Amino acid sequence: MLKYVAEQLGADPGKFAHSARREETRRDHTARLMVYLGTRSATGQDRRAALLAAIQAAMMSDDGAAIASSIVATFRERGSLLPAIDTIERIGLAARAIARRRAERALIEEVSIDKLQSLDRLLEVDPLIGQTRFHWLRSAPEAPGASNLVGLTERIAFLRTLEINPRLQSRISSGRWDQMIREGNATPAWLANDFNASRRHALIVAQVIKLGQNLTDDAVSMFIKLMGRLFSQANNRKKQRHMDCRPDTAKALRMFLDTITALQSANDYGRSALEVLDQKVGWHRLLRMKPALESMVEDNEASPLALAAEQYATVSKRAHLDGDDPGRGAGMQLRQGEGRIRFRQPEPHRQQCLSIDGHRGLPVGAHLARVPATGRRFRPRAAHRGGRGEMECGTGRVRRQR
Repeated sequence: MLKYVAEQLGADPGKFAHSARREETRRDHTARLMVYLGTRSATGQDRRAALLAAIQAAMMSDDGAAIASSIVATFRERGSLLPAIDTIERIGLAARAIARRRAERALIEEVSIDKLQSLDRLLEVDPLIGQTRFHWLRSAPEAPGASNLVGLTERIAFLRTLEINPRLQSRISSGRWDQMIREGNATPAWLANDFNASRRHALIVAQVIKLGQNLTDDAVSMFIKLMGRLFSQANNRKKQRHMDCRPDTAKALRMFLDTITALQSANDYGRSALEVLDQKVGWHRLLRMKPALESMVEDNEASPLALAAEQYATVSKRAHLDGDDPGRGAGMQLRQGEGRIRFRQPEPHRQQCLSIDGHRGLPVGAHLARVPATGRRFRPRAAHRGGRGEMECGTGRVRRQR
């Protein structure tokens, strides 16, 4: 390019290296080029306009490239030459600092002085929990569990006592809000104490609002997971109960088949159905099978919600159910360490345990389906006839196996 221009001018290309040695010559050439291109050197007004544009960009985003682009675009729109790189950098940093202070002031200007002082106490160690409340709020448990759900609700309740309006978030742009949240997440309590009052208060307010949102969402998600786990466990328990009741179901079906056979035989030979049934099946056997059938029907028709709400783990350790309904018979009391289930009949119904034909059995309505088949060995507590109203189920060996 230099040789091409030198040939047109009839000059030596080597003399071009000596043309700009003089400062006056360089300034003169620069001035002529600026007049030809229609540009000028940046003035104080141009730099002020670039700063205002950078502040507007910094209010929307904390991205350095976006802020620098707005500064360059402003200089070019005003027809000014770009200043040095360090000047553009200083303008961008000043704009970012001004935008941050404006956002902080907009966030906390409606918060009272007393409330701001109470927020400062979040950065102090609370002797009740052995840590700062600021760290305690941000260290909420995540694994689904009843105790963890309680911990989340405690934190949510504490945040509500601070009475910070979540609508303060709408006072600043989303980009600047996200930047404040990122800074707060990376700032420990001891470092937040070193910030100036405006920045510290704005950081705590932003964290309180964001934590309230996150903890509420986490609590709802954890509750949904726990409910799903309860229903899943309830379905598994229902299936296991069906598996445990298979021997009883087979016995009930066999007795039902024997009953049908006896009734068919009585009908064929014109005999009394009750006499044939009592002779071939046994009326006392049918009565003893009735509670087991009722229990199986009840377990099969149980609502999934009722099974999910059943605190089986608590009942298996220590339970006391009072049977006030005469139709269901006795209450059940499982004592920890005794290795037995004791069925207690109320006094008015003590003698109702006897069958009409003299056979003794469990009280009517006792839930046999929940007792393993290997543990259904019943024995009277006393040898005398009057004390056999209380029956015991020897489940010690089964519980030891578990």
